[in-house]
Amino acid sequence: MNRLLRYAIALLVGATVTGGVAFFQPHSAESTILLAGIAVVFPVEVAIALPYWSVLRGTTTERPNWVNGAFTGASTFGCLMLLNGTKPTPNFATMVLGFGLAWLGFVAGIAFGVERKPSV
Repeated sequence: MNRLLRYAIALLVGATVTGGVAFFQPHSAESTILLAGIAVVFPVEVAIALPYWSVLRGTTTERPNWVNGAFTGASTFGCLMLLNGTKPTPNFATMVLGFGLAWLGFVAGIAFGVERKPSV
């Protein structure tokens, strides 16, 4: 994929997610810090994920991609716990940042695994 296109898509996704969270999250000093984190994490995550899209989607193998499914379920459960466990009132920005960090770790792991040279 063209590098400029990949970065443009990553910035667009990051701006969209950050803007969406800013729209729904009540403004506070905490939410400003969380929005800054979201604005950084999501573009980096998307820029790493796009070259490995076929691996993430499981289209390179004929078997079901159970690892991706298990991670999706676990990260969704963890984000719901973050949403409800941070304050007496739900904090949407905390949940979105937690989701972004979890998926950043996942796509970075995919990139490391694909790019790793086999040992002799």
